[in-house]
Amino acid sequence: MHRTLCFRLSVLIGLLAILFGSLKAQPETRPNIILIFVDDLGYGDVGCYGSKLTPTPHIDKLAAAGVRCTDGYASAATCAPSRLGLMAGRYQQRMGAYSNTTAPQAIIPKDHLFLPQMLKKAGYRTAHIGKWHINRPAKSVFDDVFNELKGAADYFPGPEGQFPGHLGSPMVHGWSSKKNMPYLTDLHGDAAVKFIKEQSEQPQPFFLYLAFNAPHAPWQAPLELKNKFKHISPEVMQLYAAMVHSLDQNVGKVLRQLEKSGVADNTMVLFISDNGPEWGRNYPAFNWPESWPSTIVGSAGPLSGRKAEFLEGGIRVPFIIRWPGKIEANRVYTRPVNTLDLYETFRVAANAPETKSDGTDLLPFLTGRKKEDPHKILFWQGGESRPVYARMGDWKIVAPLDHTPPTLFDLRKDIGEKTDIASQHPGIVKEMLGLVEKWKQEIKQVN
Repeated sequence: MHRTLCFRLSVLIGLLAILFGSLKAQPETRPNIILIFVDDLGYGDVGCYGSKLTPTPHIDKLAAAGVRCTDGYASAATCAPSRLGLMAGRYQQRMGAYSNTTAPQAIIPKDHLFLPQMLKKAGYRTAHIGKWHINRPAKSVFDDVFNELKGAADYFPGPEGQFPGHLGSPMVHGWSSKKNMPYLTDLHGDAAVKFIKEQSEQPQPFFLYLAFNAPHAPWQAPLELKNKFKHISPEVMQLYAAMVHSLDQNVGKVLRQLEKSGVADNTMVLFISDNGPEWGRNYPAFNWPESWPSTIVGSAGPLSGRKAEFLEGGIRVPFIIRWPGKIEANRVYTRPVNTLDLYETFRVAANAPETKSDGTDLLPFLTGRKKEDPHKILFWQGGESRPVYARMGDWKIVAPLDHTPPTLFDLRKDIGEKTDIASQHPGIVKEMLGLVEKWKQEIKQVN
């Protein structure tokens, strides 16, 4: 009896070992990935970042279910280079793209995989909706493309009822001519819902790049929202608030569809802006009404600067990541991260082949497994001869290339970049200038 029992126990233990061994050997399920990349939304334009302009409950709910990065950066202060850096996972200066002016002439290595191409190699179905603004056709890198926008576009349909995907002439700001007119932000949100619904029924994981062009100019909003925001002044900010409201509503559509389709727990969702808020008077040739005051359209919150500037307000943006089961809810991460990091983060999550990138996998940092900063230093530059801006820890330096003295800020104590303390920290200045010069030489070699 004793021998029989021992034999049965040994067989059972062996079977359990085989079972657990096989379970351990199985690869983790690759997550679906939805990257919501919005246009010209300021750091201070979302409720969870302190906005008082209009509630953003759906974006706030996304942040509450994941991690809100307080020091999340875009790789550029304007649309086109920011998007190129995002898709390539590399400093866009390597390709000659410093600004919206130089980005159309960017030289993108033919063998370098864009983010969706890298994920396709890992078995993902990929889709792009909305703004593209890169000189490599979206159709050449995504499986599905819906309403590819080259840049700014009108939010209402033309006379024939179609969305032209570009600006009318001259640019017109204002409310729709009648209620319940089709609206471009809704068009993009509905397309995202359709893709999620269809793809969730397939065994293949998916990557959706949902590139809302809202709230980029022209500032146009549905007439039915006018009374809701009539208490705001000036009128351009009424329009802007309505556009942010619509954006938030469409983020809500996406989150609800993930729940309905039963894939919310296996989907990584990100919400990030491409740069800071716009200065309205940048558009004098585009029919800026004389009655509107010169103003930043949107808010950078406590930060100085705006779009096209490399002060914090131009490059520090709302940066939210939700990944159920991987990142615990209600986390706040305060160290510097960058949109360049998404390439490597997605690659590791998808178990895709290694590809050159300038970013790092953020997951170990966002979960607290790694305590150090994800980067030794980060760089920004808006032109080959223009100053280099760099952040190392809490230090931020402005390094001109014409022998003008550099300026240094301690962002931990001076988030508004008001006080130059370079003379008080010569050692920090010397170290950062050395890293800037090394980066410039590296960019020059590749470019």
